[in-house]
Amino acid sequence: MNLKEEIIIGFADPISDKQQDTSDDFPSLLGGEPVWLNQNSCPDSVQCSLCKADMTFLLQLYAPLEIEHAYHRVLHVFFCKNKSCQNRQESIKILRTQQKESDKITNYKSDKFAKNILEKAYKISTDCVEQKETLALEKEYMKIAQPFEVDDKEFQQTNKKGAPKENYEKENQLIKQFAQMAMEDPDFGQKFDKLVAESYEDDEDDDDDSDSCFDKFCYVLQKQDYHILRYCRAKETTPLWYSDKKQWTSVPKCKNCNKNLVFEFQLNSSILNHFPSMIEYDWGVIAFYTCENSCKSKESIIQEHTEIQVILEKEQVEDNFRKHMKMVNETNAEEEDDDDDSQDEKGQEEEEVKNDEKQIIEQSKDHKLKEKQQDQEEQEIPCHNDSQTTAQSEAEKPKQKKNKKKKAKQEKQEQETEKEELDEGEDW
Repeated sequence: MNLKEEIIIGFADPISDKQQDTSDDFPSLLGGEPVWLNQNSCPDSVQCSLCKADMTFLLQLYAPLEIEHAYHRVLHVFFCKNKSCQNRQESIKILRTQQKESDKITNYKSDKFAKNILEKAYKISTDCVEQKETLALEKEYMKIAQPFEVDDKEFQQTNKKGAPKENYEKENQLIKQFAQMAMEDPDFGQKFDKLVAESYEDDEDDDDDSDSCFDKFCYVLQKQDYHILRYCRAKETTPLWYSDKKQWTSVPKCKNCNKNLVFEFQLNSSILNHFPSMIEYDWGVIAFYTCENSCKSKESIIQEHTEIQVILEKEQVEDNFRKHMKMVNETNAEEEDDDDDSQDEKGQEEEEVKNDEKQIIEQSKDHKLKEKQQDQEEQEIPCHNDSQTTAQSEAEKPKQKKNKKKKAKQEKQEQETEKEELDEGEDW
C-alpha cells in the first residue's frame, strides 16, 4: 500500500426516506433509490452483461476530485440479483458521473429505479485512518497469530511438588548477547524484525491450509468496527485482501481514454450483514478501479472497472450445494428410515402389549372359571351331606318313634308303680 495516503473507511447508518429527501449535501448512500447529479446523468436502465436483466442499485459515493471537469463526481454501483450471475465479476457494475462546479446539481431521482430496490436504506458515514495504522494492525496480528508452544510433559514435570528449580543461565546469556549486538549495530532491530517476518512467511508457506490474508482481513475489520468500505484513490494502492487466493496482479487500461486505472475503493464482505436477502452471496472483496484522470467523455455516464474476490469458484459453489443437498437428502432418508423403524418397533410394541393384555384377560377368565368351579363344588358338597342326613333321619324315624313310645310306656309304668306304693302306704 502507499504509505503516504490516508484511508477513508465507511459505515452504514440507517436513515428514513424523509431524511434522504431533505439532505442538503449530495448523499453517499447504501441501498434504497439512487440519486443522480441531474436528469441528464440518469440512465434509462442498468442491465446485467450476463443475463440482460435490470440490475439493483447497491450504493453511491460522492467522490469529488480537484479537477475542473470532475468537481462534482459520483460513483454508482449496481449488481444483478439473478442466482445464475451471483459472485461473478460481470454481475457488478460501477458507473461514473461528473460535472463542473458551475453546473447545477438537482439531486435527481427517477421512478425507473423505485421498484427494484433493496429492503433497507443507509447513509454512508466516514472516518479517516492512516494506512500505517492498517499495516500496524497486520503486524500486530502476525505476532499474536503465532501461538507460544509449551511442552506438556516438561510443564507437568516442572510443576510437580519437589521439582528442581529452573535454571535460566542460558536465557540470560542469550539476552546479554542480544544487547551487545544491538549496541554494536544500530540497524540490528530492523534486521531482527525482517528475520522474524521472513520466519512467519516460511511458516505460512509450510501450512497449505492456512489463509493469512483472510485472518488479517478479519482482524483489521474487527479492530476498525467492521466497516463496509475502504476508500483510498492513490497509485500503487492495493485492496485489503480477503484471501491469499485469487488475487489479481494487474488491471486493464481505461476503456474511454486508454490511460491507467487506479484503485479507488473496495467493499468488504461485512456489507452483506445489512441485507438479509443477500445472505447467499459469497462476496469477499469487491474492488473498483477508475481512470487516473477521471477522463471526460461525450457520454454523461462512464462505466469503470470492477474486480471481485471470492474464495470459491462458481463450479465449487454448485458442487458444494449439490453435496449439501445430497447430505440433506441422506439425512432425511435416514430420518425416514428411523421413523419407519420406530413405527415398526412401535407396532411390535403395540402388538406385544395387545398380546399381553389378551393373555392377561385369558388368564383372568381362567381364574374366574376356576373360582366358579370351586364355588360350585363347595355348593354341591353341602347339598350331598344334607341329603344323606335327611335319608338317615328318615330311616331312623321309626326307631325313634318306637323308642319314644317305649319310653313313654316305661314312664307310665313308673308312675303307676309309684301310685300303688303310695296307696299301700296309706292303707298301712
